[in-house]
Amino acid sequence: MLDLHIFTQWLKAKRTGLQHRQFLLLTLPIQELLPILHKVIANFDNTSIISNELCIPNTVNIPLTRYQDFLGQQTDSLIFDARNGFHLNALYGSAGMVKKNGLIVVLLSSNEPSESNYNGLKFSYGYKPNRSYFKEIFTLQVKKHNGASITSTNAILPSAVVSPPTLKHIEAVHINTEFMLSDEQTNIKKDIESRINNCTTNKTISIILGPRGRGKSSLLAHIAQQLHTANNANDKHNIVVVTALHKNQLLAFRRVTSSQHHKLNSCATNIRQLDSNSTIKFYAPDEIIARAPASAIVVIDEVASIAPELIKNIINHFTHCLLTGTASGYEGSGKGFIHRMLPYLQNSGNTQIYSLNKPFRWLERDPVEDCLDNILCASSNKTALLRIDNNNHKAQGTPQQLTNTVQYKLIDKVSLVNNEQLYSQVFTLLSEAHYQTTPNDIVRTLDSPDCKIVVAFQTYPSLKLSCAAVLGVAILFEEGTDILSLLAKDISLGKRRVQGHLTPQALAMYLFNPKICTHRFLRVNRIAVNSEYTSRGLGSQLLHFCEKYAQTQGINCMSVSYGYTPSLYQFWVRNHFTLAKLGHRIDTASGTSSILMIKPLNSITELDAKLVNFRIRIEQQYISLCNKRLATTYSDLFNKLKDNAGDNDLISRCFTNKALAHYISGEINFTKMAPILLWLIQHSVLQLDEKSRVKALTLLIQLHQKSVHKSQRQAIENNLMAITKQAVNSSVT
Repeated sequence: MLDLHIFTQWLKAKRTGLQHRQFLLLTLPIQELLPILHKVIANFDNTSIISNELCIPNTVNIPLTRYQDFLGQQTDSLIFDARNGFHLNALYGSAGMVKKNGLIVVLLSSNEPSESNYNGLKFSYGYKPNRSYFKEIFTLQVKKHNGASITSTNAILPSAVVSPPTLKHIEAVHINTEFMLSDEQTNIKKDIESRINNCTTNKTISIILGPRGRGKSSLLAHIAQQLHTANNANDKHNIVVVTALHKNQLLAFRRVTSSQHHKLNSCATNIRQLDSNSTIKFYAPDEIIARAPASAIVVIDEVASIAPELIKNIINHFTHCLLTGTASGYEGSGKGFIHRMLPYLQNSGNTQIYSLNKPFRWLERDPVEDCLDNILCASSNKTALLRIDNNNHKAQGTPQQLTNTVQYKLIDKVSLVNNEQLYSQVFTLLSEAHYQTTPNDIVRTLDSPDCKIVVAFQTYPSLKLSCAAVLGVAILFEEGTDILSLLAKDISLGKRRVQGHLTPQALAMYLFNPKICTHRFLRVNRIAVNSEYTSRGLGSQLLHFCEKYAQTQGINCMSVSYGYTPSLYQFWVRNHFTLAKLGHRIDTASGTSSILMIKPLNSITELDAKLVNFRIRIEQQYISLCNKRLATTYSDLFNKLKDNAGDNDLISRCFTNKALAHYISGEINFTKMAPILLWLIQHSVLQLDEKSRVKALTLLIQLHQKSVHKSQRQAIENNLMAITKQAVNSSVT
């Protein structure tokens, strides 16, 4: 049993001198947990709690789903509720709020997870995690990095005092207030101001990058305030405006730019008060183009949390833009910022990238930061940034040839817990290769029971897998089977959508066939190859091994869903995957639209190739006529699609008749029927007089105009239903 007096003394010691931040893991039942949390709250000036369930007085209570709103704030201690599983995006992002000498308390469950709703990380329907491999890895890393832990039977409370040699160095360079700048910040400030002042008409983009806690927002505020003051003094028209995903993220920025910041507490948390004291106007990202003058100097904080396409529109509209961001992936676009936005920004004209490296909010060699970096394999972020800073987006070194020492293996997740080197190689490779990778993906990959991990590794004489070099990784998800049988009909009609099982649900609804749900699918969720081995066939060999594994498990079909690009499409075609479904939404993080491809491993009547091809032709026509932007995205793909000579054969007629029956009976909604209805009208399958035909086509196209209101939409849909019923009744008569 924990001695609360000893624990209190340990907490008080953390408030004296210069000490590193620490993790404190609490694995306790609630009756033992609360007295300890009250001690933490009492011993720190301010405490924030991130939880959907726990609410304690005298703290800042932050719902798990709202953590991004508070990333610009600071706190002395943080309580993070992970009792129902880890939301690693939230933990990694919010840990940056905690200052030096601070404490990050992580609440862990003493039982293994049993709920499918896993603290916001929902697992596939029918699968429940029976072991949290991530929790084991996290606990090991916390202990390795001087973390404290308390259970019902044991308490480990190590000191966080900085050692004398390091202390002397820290005391000489550490800046204790955001109203002062370090030498590193000062040099960047001078350079950015000079660039803007010397390029009054030419475009400039300045990007300040760095991990959390480097003083990016404070530096941005000093630059913005200086430019704003200078422009006012010189009667210039290029005013300074600021934007961010959430106004609350600008707390550090506003503390500096507020005209009365010297009268305000440096730990102020009232964003409204600070906002009203600042002369730099805030505009939301989606309204700044319409409301701010084009000559304005635009400041964008936490840029990685804003949709990349929106950022592109902003920087293309304004002359001068200042941006700050991280490459950590906990923001809304995941790694989309580092993989997609930075190369685009660098090619957008007069762009300069700056890096802030020294911690501002906490001390150097911070064990909390090192711990999280190890878990997230964050060295890959630094490598990616280095490549961009050097204006070199290609892999370093010469392409490597494959040898017979490359082997392929389905690995047990226990091996990732027990071997840090293997874990690091696997997740570094995945992180570097995929733009939408987020910290949460690590948790899902490790703890999802339906997830399998396959690696390609280079072996050497007398070395085990744990010492081998990982050259490629594939993340696979098992989908479908009788797990979905009771819901199959509703899924096929679009009335139900369960978590996971992407392929069988998408195809069952696409083809209005519930039997598809019960087939066994193996979906390739991620595939990554070491950059030195690309274009050497390693990815194809890795897929071939996955296919052999699927056959041994009685899998009926392999699948993959990804954002369409011509090069990716060619890769999957070379590996004998065929197009099965077109997506209708352009992803904000990538600017691409997802397509689904399949590779049946045995005959599946419900996925007849002629039927699937006919369905795609229907979608192609609909997109070409009704969504010009999406049609442009798919232009290369549409050029490759061949005409289907059997568009009016028995298979296609059976499909359209089934769709019509579902539509008229009200079993499927208009959105799902619209492409098929357009096809029937255009190809005169639905017998209409010329006047009704023209009217129906006009109404279908009108539905896709942005100016159509909800009431108008309903009226149009009612008209189309009436026209369709009349045509069907006439043909029957």
